Amino acid sequence: MNTTIDNHDHATGSAGGARAAVVAFAFSVLAAFFLQAFLLAVAPGRAAAQEDAPLTAAQDPDGAKAFIKQLSDEAMAVWRDPTLTEAEREKKFRDLLYEGFDVNFLARLSLGRHAREMKRDQLREYMKLFPDYIVNKFSKRIGDYTNQQVRILDTAPAGTRDLFVRTELVRPGADPIAADWRVRRKKDGFRIVDVKVEGISMAITQRDEFSSLIEQSGIDGLLAELRKGAAEVELADAKAAADTAAKVKAEP
Repeated sequence: MNTTIDNHDHATGSAGGARAAVVAFAFSVLAAFFLQAFLLAVAPGRAAAQEDAPLTAAQDPDGAKAFIKQLSDEAMAVWRDPTLTEAEREKKFRDLLYEGFDVNFLARLSLGRHAREMKRDQLREYMKLFPDYIVNKFSKRIGDYTNQQVRILDTAPAGTRDLFVRTELVRPGADPIAADWRVRRKKDGFRIVDVKVEGISMAITQRDEFSSLIEQSGIDGLLAELRKGAAEVELADAKAAADTAAKVKAEP
């Protein structure tokens, strides 16, 4: 009797194990089928996403050179426009720099390690004031060269994703000035993140100036300097607007 029960239990167990094995195998086949179907479905999407992913500047040297060429041509056109007053010309040039430079990146780079020393409200004010300050500063530094012919030479790697577009500022009766524009590709197009004039980085120079100012006058001293620069831009923009309004009023 016991032998019969044991054999029955063994047979039942064997049948149950066989059924479990069949079920497990079936599930594995179904899982493999659905996994394959899923991968086939998403693969085109992944491929399209990779194809649509924007190139870095390093991957698009022709685009980076074309960007610098267009920006320099526009700046030269502004500087040579005889219908503009000095205030209007400077305003248009500042607008070009706003469009061409990555001012948010330059803000973080210029502040460097001192960002950790700022309170939240100080950092917020700094990020608000910096664009006007740096564009005004760069316009004065670069503006002296904008009426010169810009000759595009070649490109050179700058890290893994950026590119230096190497140019010469051609001056009549004088040696050309080397100007290297570090270009980075963003989602909305190319942006300049640094300019080296005769090998001197404007971004690094600005960071050193800020660091020296902070060491001498603290964060409040830096913010005071930025407020002064932003106020200059506000006055200059007002003067440009007044000049434009006066010309419109004088039109017959």
